[in-house]
Amino acid sequence: MISPKQPLIGQVNHVLSQSFVDGPGNRAVVFLQGCNFNCLYCHNPFTINLCSSCGVCVPYCPSGALVCQDGVVTWDETVCTGCDTCIKTCPSFSSPKVKQYTPDILWNELLPFTPFLSGISVSGGEPALQVDFLVQFFQIVKTSSNLSTLIETNGFAGPGAYAGLLPVLDLALVDLKIMDEQKHRQLTGHEISNVLKTIRYLHINGKLKGVNEVIIPGFHTDEDVSRAASFLAEIDASIPFRLLRFRPHGTTGDALGWESPTEEAMDRFVDLAQQQGLQYVSRSL
Repeated sequence: MISPKQPLIGQVNHVLSQSFVDGPGNRAVVFLQGCNFNCLYCHNPFTINLCSSCGVCVPYCPSGALVCQDGVVTWDETVCTGCDTCIKTCPSFSSPKVKQYTPDILWNELLPFTPFLSGISVSGGEPALQVDFLVQFFQIVKTSSNLSTLIETNGFAGPGAYAGLLPVLDLALVDLKIMDEQKHRQLTGHEISNVLKTIRYLHINGKLKGVNEVIIPGFHTDEDVSRAASFLAEIDASIPFRLLRFRPHGTTGDALGWESPTEEAMDRFVDLAQQQGLQYVSRSL
């Protein structure tokens, strides 16, 4: 096992020992804390911001699991009841329950489950914000097992951010929010150009597993889906494109009142994407 002399620290929101929806097969999933997007419909909004140790949440914790000492909020997992009062009272909707891992410690936590896994996926938040930590972690995965490595990314960091990962990365899933520039800024707070460059870069380097797009009524039109599919087909018609039905569960703010797309709309969008020449178009239920 490779053990760096000065291992980096990763900010990890939580770890799932198994999942069948975050890449091929049965995979452990590491959710990192921190994101460079602020999506209006984020389904993990408490992973966007880092805890600032402001201490506002401490007196509200009913189990006494939080303590502020020397300006740092610490969390006692052994007495926490998982009520999430801390997240609900946080001014920045972050979480004081984020854990700090070295690559070795994270691998050792997952090690008991590895005989039952086909790979390890890293999501978020946004993995590209902690690439150096991921490189060290994936190096350990590769030298200690036959598990595949995968990231789920929004692509906004741009191609250069992923270069160091390529030798230890097997697969990448990219979330393409929407092709329309104005709507993309409205949904995420940022422009789309880097996302498109990242998709091309990961494909050229043989890492692109597929592209996902969450369909939101009131935002996504026939033209938006057709443009996304056409963009992918121009790169490679065999790129898998999965359309995900928006659901308000887990969101905050106005998104809680948004409707889910109908069955008819989802089927129509699949047909439109296929008409652009893509060979592998699917959708969620």
